Amino acid sequence: MSELQISLVGLIVLLTAAACAGTPVVTPRQPAPTPSPLPPTAPSYPPEAQVLVEQAVADLSRRTQIPASDIRLLGVEGVQWPDSCLGCAKPGEMCLMVITPGYRIGLQAGGRGYDYHTSMQDVILCE
Repeated sequence: MSELQISLVGLIVLLTAAACAGTPVVTPRQPAPTPSPLPPTAPSYPPEAQVLVEQAVADLSRRTQIPASDIRLLGVEGVQWPDSCLGCAKPGEMCLMVITPGYRIGLQAGGRGYDYHTSMQDVILCE
């Protein structure tokens, strides 16, 4: 190629680049992705508490006539109750003063919170 041809090719490249620089590039606009709601996560608890949680949910469902599927688990906490009444003695009730291992189970149904106390076998609603 001669110098004239190289200069002409360079000029064409420059003119093309200049012409394109003023032309906006239009890209189709994609709709923003809809964020998916986070699935509700149940609080974690030891596997041995599973049966006790199920008993508490079943009891609350029976008491409130709210389906078990509509009862929300708020939390499960391991507890050392100070007595055989699981820290929930009623007036006049006799309790043995003995450390009793169990759980505190928080449930919610119909917009109201419920507190269940358990030993390793028994589940009671603490009102």
